[in-house]
Amino acid sequence: MRISPLVFLAPLLGSLACTDAATPPPSAERIPVGILLDDASDDSASIEQGALTAVRQINALGGVLGHPLEAVRIRYKSDDPTATAEIAVRAQIAATPTMPFVLGAVSSGQTLGLVNVAKEKNLVIGSASATRDGLGSTFEGRFFRTVPADAGQANFMADILAGVHAPAMGPGDAGVAGEGIAKCTNVTIAYQTGEAYASSLATKLEAVLKTQKGMTPKVVAVSASATTADGYAADAALAINECVFLIHTLGSYAKDFYRATNALGQKTGKNPRMFGSDGVSGIRIGQVDASLNGVIYTGPDPAPLEAPYKEFERLFGAANGLATVDEASFRSSAYDVIALYALAAARAGTFDGSKVRLELVNVSRPAADGTRFTPKDLNGALGNATLKRRVNFDGASGPVDVDDTGDVGGKYVAYRVVVQGTTATIIRAASSK
Repeated sequence: MRISPLVFLAPLLGSLACTDAATPPPSAERIPVGILLDDASDDSASIEQGALTAVRQINALGGVLGHPLEAVRIRYKSDDPTATAEIAVRAQIAATPTMPFVLGAVSSGQTLGLVNVAKEKNLVIGSASATRDGLGSTFEGRFFRTVPADAGQANFMADILAGVHAPAMGPGDAGVAGEGIAKCTNVTIAYQTGEAYASSLATKLEAVLKTQKGMTPKVVAVSASATTADGYAADAALAINECVFLIHTLGSYAKDFYRATNALGQKTGKNPRMFGSDGVSGIRIGQVDASLNGVIYTGPDPAPLEAPYKEFERLFGAANGLATVDEASFRSSAYDVIALYALAAARAGTFDGSKVRLELVNVSRPAADGTRFTPKDLNGALGNATLKRRVNFDGASGPVDVDDTGDVGGKYVAYRVVVQGTTATIIRAASSK
């Protein structure tokens, strides 16, 4: 059982943002690598941390094709239509026209907004967090990701609600005091209005519950970002039920929605059990009170408990003077995005987007003539890729075997929020099979 402090991430972001140290000689041309950071999402912190860990490691090893990578932070606001990811990327390209790659955006909806600029500017877009199905085909070969798509997450969510993980099924399913996740009878799926990821995942979850679990959930659309107590209360009134599953992209919204729903439940005697998708993983960060005790949320497993993750954990901990490292959502997958892009560029012998994307399958998948490498062996992986050899890179977030559409397989995990007094922790509650 892995336990992670909720308040652990905030101080790390400041320390990581200070410098992109350990770069090769200044005479080498720097290759700008865009990192999209959503100021409205708590998950931006872990994505930045993972990406910078990879950039620093690669630069310490001599860069890619003799060039250091330069991390270019591109900030946007998913809750502001005048400051979207696409607008931010276009502005950055105007200032940095040689930028060949962008990591981001945090959500699937904002990622979809990058399709046109990727095609126009021959950009490769890599994602550590966008899970909507079909993104690769939409980008016509200019996209890859290191998290699995939503179809698997919908099945895992349905299993949780249907009681498949109750009682605990083994070490990976340990809950509070050995509890599993009890079956729900009456379920509301509350999804973020106007968000492609949320509506798509809600539709998939509803279908799986109906066709495979014999359950008929209530499905409601809730605010993109309620800003008043009355707004949250109105959303809670729509969603109140025995079990409420929130699919949203903003952890800040999720915290207040859960509080409002819990308060309404106490007034009405319904006492709802509350769940969330990977988009609400920001509940790890910031002030958490007793009203969030017991919330369970799902998402791609950021720490598959395999040796490559442990190697990444040691790299990240050593770089930041940390004896222990929490399982921050998307930190390991962001590291893998940068590592895979660097390996593909090295094998392509160029940073040209159309050629780099084609090499991803040759640096990630098992092959008879390929050698397996992990985060601690990244130097050897880069060397072999530069020599045009096949490389099988097993990343921090899992095998990351990129297919022809830019997708990877992977597992999902469910976390339980446990609040005891003023201390809040995250405990693994279930794992997908």
